[in-house]
Amino acid sequence: MSFLRCAFLLFIYQLIVIRSQENISDNVEYCYVTDEERPQAKLFATITAYRIATKDLPHSNDEFVLPNCVASKAIIWARHGLRLPSTKEQKPLRRVEQLHKELIANINALSTNPLCSDDFEAIKEWTWNRTVTGDRGSDLSKEGFEELRHIALKYQQHIPNLFNRSYDPNEFHFGHTEKNRTRDSFRSFVDALFGEDAHQHINTALPDGGPELLLKTYSYCPEWTDLKESVNMPDSEPKKFERSELFVNMVEDINLRFGFNGTLQVDDIINMYDICRNEQAWNINVGSAWCSLFTTFQFVLLEYLEDVRMLYKSSQVFNINRNIACHAVKDLLNRLESNESPIVTAYFTHSTRVQQVLATLGAFKGEKLPQSDNFNEMHDRKWKTSVVSPSAANLAVIQYECGTESNVKFFINEQTLHLDWCSADGVCKLSDMLNVFARFRNAECDTNFCHGEE
Repeated sequence: MSFLRCAFLLFIYQLIVIRSQENISDNVEYCYVTDEERPQAKLFATITAYRIATKDLPHSNDEFVLPNCVASKAIIWARHGLRLPSTKEQKPLRRVEQLHKELIANINALSTNPLCSDDFEAIKEWTWNRTVTGDRGSDLSKEGFEELRHIALKYQQHIPNLFNRSYDPNEFHFGHTEKNRTRDSFRSFVDALFGEDAHQHINTALPDGGPELLLKTYSYCPEWTDLKESVNMPDSEPKKFERSELFVNMVEDINLRFGFNGTLQVDDIINMYDICRNEQAWNINVGSAWCSLFTTFQFVLLEYLEDVRMLYKSSQVFNINRNIACHAVKDLLNRLESNESPIVTAYFTHSTRVQQVLATLGAFKGEKLPQSDNFNEMHDRKWKTSVVSPSAANLAVIQYECGTESNVKFFINEQTLHLDWCSADGVCKLSDMLNVFARFRNAECDTNFCHGEE
């Protein structure tokens, strides 16, 4: 099943949920914290758990099998697993502690409680998770470790001739950024492949400037940093969406339902949403009390806002992003074109890098992208971060030897990724790939990655 079809099925599922529960805020009989399914709170953009994002998608080993072909190489770009909020992110999240006091006082003063009794008790008893501290900022959660372990075992099933073998430094190559979350993701992945503590015996050193130039090039581009920070400018698409009628109505509704009388600002609501989705990420089996404050449609609006924000970091709509993945694509081409080992290369990086590589490969070519004024046209969009880059998102490029011909096939989160320069079944000729991306093969990435496309 193709990635596009999977994204469409997720859209249909979400639409059914919206229509069946769009009046949930008016139904105090419904209780979020006791609902084991919680279908309205599954997709949290980049804080979506991998097993939630892929739960209803097929994961057939047959997708990885090409008739009369043998898998010969695999290159994987994997995002780190679910993590705790960074020290910087924790600061605004802690502001909800004061909002919490106001919220309880407001609800007690209302003539009708907008929450069911269980949800109200849960929000009253809520306290900040004391294990989430500054010194653990951005560390993987328990679920995050498990995600990378799960993915490693899945690739052993998908392509056993490449992954189901003992570690040999000549056959396997791994790399990660300097962040603890990518290092721990690497450790969890390789320990699942080769046994407990196997990571202690694996060298992850990368040549030519170290892992950052390959795995996190954007951090070295001032122009890209300026673009990322421009999302907070008044004329940016995210800020314009926050001023849209849909978003303003959401802010007014939450103020009204919970007795804030207009004092609750956009930043406050985003902080409430962030604590909701972070708590769900820390323990996806237990409902966060803060999530009970939002309606199904409001979750969709907040997810959309983050999609619009992520466009600035990754979309080739912005010229600066045209070459930002130069090192990654050049490395990919070199590995596919070479007859030398390793047979498996796996990099552990961040959501921005995975999306940038996807965009450079043409995954969103010709697609209309989410903007401030086209929300109603974007429900079935391919650029949906909950689907494209949940936690532990993985882009796999598998090379196959098919007689005298070499082919490649792309997978995003274990689903076939269809690119317009490949055949209908997702199979791409390596020769075509080398031609399509010829400009990267001999590119001086160190000097041009931050200059966009001329």
